[in-house]
Amino acid sequence: MSEAQPSQPQALAESLRVAVAKTLEATAGPTGPARERAAELVDEVVQRGRGAGQELARRRQDVEGTIEELSRRGQDVGGELVRRGHGAGEGIARRIGELIERARPTHQGEATRETESRPKAEG
Repeated sequence: MSEAQPSQPQALAESLRVAVAKTLEATAGPTGPARERAAELVDEVVQRGRGAGQELARRRQDVEGTIEELSRRGQDVGGELVRRGHGAGEGIARRIGELIERARPTHQGEATRETESRPKAEG
Protein backbone atom coordinates (compact mmCIF):
# COMPACT_ATOMS: atom_id res chain seq x y z
CA MET A 1 0.00 0.00 0.00
CA SER A 2 1.22 3.52 -0.75
CA GLU A 3 1.32 6.27 1.84
CA ALA A 4 -1.30 8.98 1.76
CA GLN A 5 -0.21 11.94 -0.33
CA PRO A 6 0.14 15.18 1.68
CA SER A 7 -2.19 18.01 0.70
CA GLN A 8 -0.82 20.70 -1.55
CA PRO A 9 -0.43 23.28 1.29
CA GLN A 10 1.31 20.70 3.49
CA ALA A 11 3.63 19.69 0.66
CA LEU A 12 4.42 23.33 -0.03
CA ALA A 13 5.16 24.00 3.65
CA GLU A 14 7.42 20.97 3.87
CA SER A 15 9.26 21.94 0.69
CA LEU A 16 9.81 25.42 2.10
CA ARG A 17 11.14 24.01 5.39
CA VAL A 18 13.56 21.72 3.56
CA ALA A 19 14.82 24.55 1.35
CA VAL A 20 15.38 26.87 4.31
CA ALA A 21 17.10 24.10 6.29
CA LYS A 22 19.45 23.29 3.39
CA THR A 23 20.29 26.96 2.94
CA LEU A 24 21.03 27.42 6.62
CA GLU A 25 23.11 24.27 6.84
CA ALA A 26 25.18 25.47 3.93
CA THR A 27 25.81 28.86 5.55
CA ALA A 28 25.48 28.51 9.35
CA GLY A 29 25.93 24.82 10.01
CA PRO A 30 23.36 22.28 11.28
CA THR A 31 22.90 23.85 14.73
CA GLY A 32 22.61 27.23 16.28
CA PRO A 33 20.19 30.04 16.99
CA ALA A 34 19.97 31.10 13.36
CA ARG A 35 18.55 27.74 12.37
CA GLU A 36 15.99 27.80 15.16
CA ARG A 37 14.92 31.32 14.21
CA ALA A 38 14.66 30.33 10.59
CA ALA A 39 12.43 27.39 11.53
CA GLU A 40 10.23 29.77 13.56
CA LEU A 41 10.01 32.14 10.61
CA VAL A 42 9.09 29.32 8.23
CA ASP A 43 6.38 28.17 10.65
CA GLU A 44 5.05 31.72 10.86
CA VAL A 45 5.03 32.06 7.06
CA VAL A 46 3.16 28.76 6.75
CA GLN A 47 0.64 29.80 9.41
CA ARG A 48 0.02 33.14 7.71
CA GLY A 49 -0.30 31.38 4.37
CA ARG A 50 -2.96 29.07 5.79
CA GLY A 51 -4.80 32.04 7.28
CA ALA A 52 -4.69 33.85 3.96
CA GLY A 53 -5.95 30.74 2.19
CA GLN A 54 -8.85 30.46 4.62
CA GLU A 55 -9.69 34.13 4.16
CA LEU A 56 -9.64 33.72 0.38
CA ALA A 57 -11.93 30.70 0.64
CA ARG A 58 -14.35 32.68 2.84
CA ARG A 59 -14.35 35.61 0.42
CA ARG A 60 -14.89 33.27 -2.51
CA GLN A 61 -17.96 31.86 -0.78
CA ASP A 62 -19.22 35.40 -0.16
CA VAL A 63 -18.74 36.27 -3.83
CA GLU A 64 -20.45 33.08 -4.98
CA GLY A 65 -23.38 33.84 -2.66
CA THR A 66 -23.61 37.36 -4.06
CA ILE A 67 -23.54 36.05 -7.62
CA GLU A 68 -26.32 33.58 -6.83
CA GLU A 69 -28.41 36.34 -5.23
CA LEU A 70 -27.90 38.67 -8.20
CA SER A 71 -28.79 35.87 -10.60
CA ARG A 72 -32.00 35.17 -8.68
CA ARG A 73 -32.90 38.85 -8.63
CA GLY A 74 -32.21 39.11 -12.36
CA GLN A 75 -34.56 36.21 -13.02
CA ASP A 76 -37.24 37.83 -10.85
CA VAL A 77 -36.88 41.15 -12.67
CA GLY A 78 -36.94 39.41 -16.04
CA GLY A 79 -40.13 37.60 -15.10
CA GLU A 80 -41.72 40.84 -13.95
CA LEU A 81 -40.78 42.56 -17.23
CA VAL A 82 -42.34 39.71 -19.20
CA ARG A 83 -45.55 39.97 -17.13
CA ARG A 84 -45.67 43.73 -17.62
CA GLY A 85 -44.99 43.35 -21.33
CA HIS A 86 -47.88 40.91 -21.70
CA GLY A 87 -50.14 43.22 -19.70
CA ALA A 88 -49.13 46.22 -21.80
CA GLY A 89 -49.68 44.27 -25.00
CA GLU A 90 -53.14 43.24 -23.85
CA GLY A 91 -53.93 46.85 -22.91
CA ILE A 92 -52.79 48.11 -26.30
CA ALA A 93 -54.81 45.45 -28.09
CA ARG A 94 -57.90 46.36 -26.05
CA ARG A 95 -57.43 50.08 -26.81
CA ILE A 96 -57.02 49.40 -30.55
CA GLY A 97 -60.19 47.33 -30.46
CA GLU A 98 -62.03 50.20 -28.79
CA LEU A 99 -60.79 52.67 -31.39
CA ILE A 100 -61.84 50.35 -34.22
CA GLU A 101 -65.29 50.00 -32.68
CA ARG A 102 -65.65 53.78 -32.37
CA ALA A 103 -64.63 54.22 -35.98
CA ARG A 104 -67.27 51.76 -37.24
CA PRO A 105 -70.75 53.06 -37.93
CA THR A 106 -73.22 51.79 -35.35
CA HIS A 107 -76.10 51.46 -37.82
CA GLN A 108 -76.11 50.82 -41.51
CA GLY A 109 -78.31 53.84 -42.09
CA GLU A 110 -75.84 56.23 -40.44
CA ALA A 111 -73.14 55.36 -42.90
CA THR A 112 -75.52 56.00 -45.81
CA ARG A 113 -76.70 59.32 -44.38
CA GLU A 114 -73.14 60.56 -43.86
CA THR A 115 -72.18 59.88 -47.45
CA GLU A 116 -75.47 61.33 -48.79
CA SER A 117 -75.17 64.54 -46.76
CA ARG A 118 -71.83 65.42 -48.27
CA PRO A 119 -72.07 67.53 -51.38
CA LYS A 120 -70.85 65.95 -54.54
CA ALA A 121 -68.04 67.62 -56.34
CA GLU A 122 -69.07 69.24 -59.54
CA GLY A 123 -67.04 68.49 -62.42
